[in-house]
Amino acid sequence: MSRGNLFKEKLSWRWHPAAIDPAVDYSPEPTTLVVFELEEVEGGTMLSVVESGLDKIPLDRRASVYRLNSSGWDEQMENVKKHVAKA
Repeated sequence: MSRGNLFKEKLSWRWHPAAIDPAVDYSPEPTTLVVFELEEVEGGTMLSVVESGLDKIPLDRRASVYRLNSSGWDEQMENVKKHVAKA
């Protein structure tokens, strides 16, 4: 949504987090929702990322999903930071 020079944009998708074993069918599991939000703030743009629905991941996979997602999102935020620094 645009208001003059201020903006706030969202991009979202659903996925099966940590679905890395090709021998496992993850389709019966619930998905999580990832929302990227870009918002104009004084001096630049703020990026926020929120993933919800992790509490619905089967208990036997939940700890590894948290671990993999945490390190994965940290790495992706560093990638964004490096990309923006080059611009």
